[in-house]
Amino acid sequence: MPRRFRVPVWLMGLTCITYGLYGGAVAFAVPQLLSDRHVPEIAIAGLTAVAYSPGFWAFLFSPILDVRFSRRWYSVVLAFVSAITLVVAFLNLDHIVLL
Repeated sequence: MPRRFRVPVWLMGLTCITYGLYGGAVAFAVPQLLSDRHVPEIAIAGLTAVAYSPGFWAFLFSPILDVRFSRRWYSVVLAFVSAITLVVAFLNLDHIVLL
């Protein structure tokens, strides 16, 4: 039986790094930067809750996405979308409505 190529475990762990970095920025960096700009605490809590809500919606809609698209396709697309929205958020910390 031929040997199958196995991906190293550490490389498999890197596939989730974008979501971990996004969660860390949403949980720690963005609220600290907003409080430094004297944004009210209730607004910071609301923004953080909205920023965390895609994880909940992804749990609900993943079975629907699995029917039409491959997991690799939509996970790569959503990783790029999360990276782009995080950059946009850091660039627009002074505009709460846009944030």
